[in-house]
Amino acid sequence: MNNLIKFFLYIYPFKRSDVIISMLRTTNNTGPSRFLNNLTKNGALKYSKFGLINSKVFFIVSNTSPIILVLAKFLRKKIIVRVDGFSYIKRYIHVRESAYNSRKMSLARLKMNYEMAITQYYADFVIFQSDFSRRMSAKYIYPYAKNNVLVYNGVDEKYFRCEKNFDKPRISILGNFRDVDLMELYLRSFKKFHDKFSQSQLYIIGKQNEEVQSVISNFLSEFNSLNMPNIVNVEAVSYEDLPSYLSKSNIGWHFTMWDWCPNSVLEQMASGNPIVCSESGGTIELVGDAGKSIYMENLNISEELLETIVSNTESIWEEIQKYNKLAVNRVKSEFTINKMVTDYEKVFENI
Repeated sequence: MNNLIKFFLYIYPFKRSDVIISMLRTTNNTGPSRFLNNLTKNGALKYSKFGLINSKVFFIVSNTSPIILVLAKFLRKKIIVRVDGFSYIKRYIHVRESAYNSRKMSLARLKMNYEMAITQYYADFVIFQSDFSRRMSAKYIYPYAKNNVLVYNGVDEKYFRCEKNFDKPRISILGNFRDVDLMELYLRSFKKFHDKFSQSQLYIIGKQNEEVQSVISNFLSEFNSLNMPNIVNVEAVSYEDLPSYLSKSNIGWHFTMWDWCPNSVLEQMASGNPIVCSESGGTIELVGDAGKSIYMENLNISEELLETIVSNTESIWEEIQKYNKLAVNRVKSEFTINKMVTDYEKVFENI
């Protein structure tokens, strides 16, 4: 019944809008939701979630039903898709997971990739969030997206701008944490860094599933009150409270592999946090000279990898005020909301 109602609302001829959006949920809890709120609140065009018949453009923020795609084509609407939902399967094969769980997750991601291929097939224009996502899509999803453009995500740099305390290294990790291998790497890396910088702190900011929470608890149980690393597990916070938590840190870590264009990295940089990140993915396109990148084939923990993370973090800390300015200025020049909105609206108006 809900799908029938949604279908009816999609096509019902409400008041004319320039752009009809395929995504109904617009909270600030996910990357696509934050993007959508930034676009619609700061743009000059009229956006709506309903009324396909009276629209000019059908904008797909993520995958949508093939039935809706066929209907949009029948109604001669221009279809624009922002590639967000495809997955590099290797990303979801983890050391600590059972074969069943890895296979189950891979099958779900394969289905998502199939839906994304169909969406690109019907699209008149495709928007990629990074050059990495464009190359990966052409290789693994749909190689024929001839009409496409690269538009990076934008962030409200004034919203995240803050004063920093540089008395000691304060590292933050930000995201929705579902990957046990990744969290284990963060924790072991911080333990190694903390051995060298005993006053350093780690802030874990973001929603965590039960498996990740268990990894954190098991890690902390290895220590007593005298040798406990200074770890603050903030867990999930609202978008409204996020700037205040990011203001407490002065360096960001982002070791997620094969990310396309993570909003969390831009939010860290906008707050003045230079980033130490994995070279695998689109993250390095965002970070540029405002941090350090590390070659990682996978999330397997080795002494060499830990030493590399520590040395790169130490290198940033030695020139932290310089890197702080580089992070803020890079967001101001390349990744503002106004720039992103302008680039999107050029696509919508010119198609």
